[in-house]
Amino acid sequence: HETMPAPPVQARAPAARLREAVSLLDRGSLEEGRRTAREAAQGVGTVLRSREMSRSDIAKATTILQASVCYDLLARLLQQIRRVHQELYDPCNVPDRLRNFAPGQDQELPSDATLCTLWTYVLRIPLPPKQVLRYGLQALDAHKRSGPGAKLGAARIGQLLLHHFGEALSPDQRRSAEGAAIAARGAAAPARGQAFAGRCPKCRLPLPCLAQVCDSCATPVQLCYRTARLVDSRALVACQGCAASQPAGDRCGWCGLNLPAAQASKPVL
Repeated sequence: HETMPAPPVQARAPAARLREAVSLLDRGSLEEGRRTAREAAQGVGTVLRSREMSRSDIAKATTILQASVCYDLLARLLQQIRRVHQELYDPCNVPDRLRNFAPGQDQELPSDATLCTLWTYVLRIPLPPKQVLRYGLQALDAHKRSGPGAKLGAARIGQLLLHHFGEALSPDQRRSAEGAAIAARGAAAPARGQAFAGRCPKCRLPLPCLAQVCDSCATPVQLCYRTARLVDSRALVACQGCAASQPAGDRCGWCGLNLPAAQASKPVL
């Protein structure tokens, strides 16, 4: 009985670290998950510098690198979501900047709209379908708990979940997604100034949920991996190695390859 030869040790390690990172993030160990994802990316860098790799091995290593960068960004956004949630709902964790806040100060207080915006950023990351479903359901729940201003965003997320994952949804999840669409019928747009899905980087008006282009000024928008914020997509390039969209420059901030590069990968939703 013949068995397939095991892959080289140096090629196995990054894949194992990436699987560990995904497991940690799923369990809520965000800092450790982010660190492990970065370790996976660093391991891939070592692999890619090898001169003995076949094209298929290079392709596999590049896939791991791209996934590692996505999970690093995911971990950063989930950490922000956790902090905002604690500031909003856990009085024992209110930071000094909120305790000492006075009207007229030039700072933005966290709100339900902030949570919704961060969840829509998560849904812009090109993740595997399993993670998209997981975080899409959490984003839907956050929007449904955020009052009238988030109804249109909840409906948009619910429709996308039904379209992409209809058969995978449980009966309760399907009812929740369908209910969001029903609740949004006749709903008014959010109050002026409220942004539940981010703002246009040019005109600063609120964007529709998961919009690729601003309705008001037609500016194309995209999530920047470096800042974890929406920017004018024309100011970004995508690394040929890790596919991270970032401001144009000499080298990628993650894998060190030269920029500019190919078009960034598209999110599932």
